[in-house]
Amino acid sequence: MLEEERFKSLVASFDQEHTRLIRLCARLTGSRDSAEDLAQETLVEAWRNRQKWTGYGSPFAWLSRIAVNVCWRWRRSRGRDSERLTEAPEEGLENLLIAPSWQAELEQSELLDLLDRALDTLPEPTRALMVAKYVEDTPLSELSVRLGATTGTLAVRLHRGRQALQEVLKSRFRDDAIAYGLISESDASWIETKLWCATCGTARLQALRDPQDCFFLRCPHCFPQTGQYFECVDLATRAAQRILGEAQGFRTMQSRLDAAGFRYCQQALERGQATCAYCGKPARVGCLAPEKALQTLPGGFNALRGEYVLTMQCDNCTAPTLAIGLSRLLLGAPEAQAFWKATPRLRRTPDLEVVFAGAPAIRTRYENVAGGSALEIYSQRDTFKLLSIRQE
Repeated sequence: MLEEERFKSLVASFDQEHTRLIRLCARLTGSRDSAEDLAQETLVEAWRNRQKWTGYGSPFAWLSRIAVNVCWRWRRSRGRDSERLTEAPEEGLENLLIAPSWQAELEQSELLDLLDRALDTLPEPTRALMVAKYVEDTPLSELSVRLGATTGTLAVRLHRGRQALQEVLKSRFRDDAIAYGLISESDASWIETKLWCATCGTARLQALRDPQDCFFLRCPHCFPQTGQYFECVDLATRAAQRILGEAQGFRTMQSRLDAAGFRYCQQALERGQATCAYCGKPARVGCLAPEKALQTLPGGFNALRGEYVLTMQCDNCTAPTLAIGLSRLLLGAPEAQAFWKATPRLRRTPDLEVVFAGAPAIRTRYENVAGGSALEIYSQRDTFKLLSIRQE
C-alpha cells in the first residue's frame, strides 16, 4: 500500500507537467504526432514499475528516464530516419543504459542515434541482452528463464557489455561522446588493453597516444601511487619507428618495444656507453643503486626512487635523460617475454641484493599471480650486466 500511495502522489504532482512530457517525447523521437501516445505509454510503464519509485528526488526526472527508453524502443522499431529537431530538452536526464558510472545530460535527440550506433558495434548476443535489460527493462529473472542462464552469469555479461560500450564510445565515437558529456576528455584518451600489469598483477594496462606522438602504458592501480608509467616512448624518433614498423596492436607494440629496449640497454652496458636515440652520438650510462638514485635523480623521476635505475644522458643534444628501472628493463629479455606470454598475469616482488656465484648480485623476481611458477633474473650489482635467468 505504501508503494501505491507514493505512486498516486507522483501522478498527482505530474498532472500539471503532462504537456512537458509530451514535448519531451516529441523532441526525443522527432514525431509530434506520436508524442502524446508515447507520453501515455510512459505513464503506463511507470505504473507497472511503481514499486521502483522511492518517493525521493524529482518525479519528472524519474518519469523522463522511462520516457527515454520508451522513445528509444519506438525509434528502433521504425529505423533511424525519423525527423530530428535541433531544440534541446529543458530537463537534464540520467541515461539508464550507461548508469551507474556515467551521468549525462540529454541535450539533443541525436544522443539516441549515437547510442544506437555504438550498440550496433557490439556482438549481437551482447547487444540483444543490453537492449532487453536497459531499454526494454526486462527483469534479470525473466531473462534468466528466457536465455537459460543464471542471473549471476547475466549480470557478468551485462557488466562486460557496459565496459565494451564504454570503450567503443572512447575510441570510435570519442568526439560525440565528449560533446554529450558521456565521457570526460581526459578519460576518453586512455583505452584499456588486454595486457595485465606485470608489476602488481591486479589491473589491465591503459594505453594512450598523445598529440605529441608519445606512446604511454600505465596501470590504473600502480600509477596513482607511484606516478610511474609502465611504458613511455617518443614515437617520433627514428629508432622507435624502426622498431615498431607497421605494428598497431598494443600487445605487439609493447612486446617489440620491450625486446628492443632490452637489447639496446644490454649493448650499452657491455660497451659502457649508449648511442643517443635522437642524435646518434655517444651517451653516458649510469647504474644507480636505490640510495644513489634517491640522491641524484631529478624530481621528474620521483617514481623511480628506491629502485635500481639505469640512466642514459647525452651531452651532445637536448635529448631528455633516459631512466628505467632495472626490473622493468629485464622484462624485455627473451626468456621473460616468453614467460609473460605463457603466464599473462604476473606480479613483481621487491628486488633483493644477494650473492650469486660468489659475487654481489641483484635478484629480480616475477611470479605467477595464480601461483605455481616464477622467473628469477640475476644481474651484477654494480654494472647491471645479466648473469642468469631461471624459471621455477
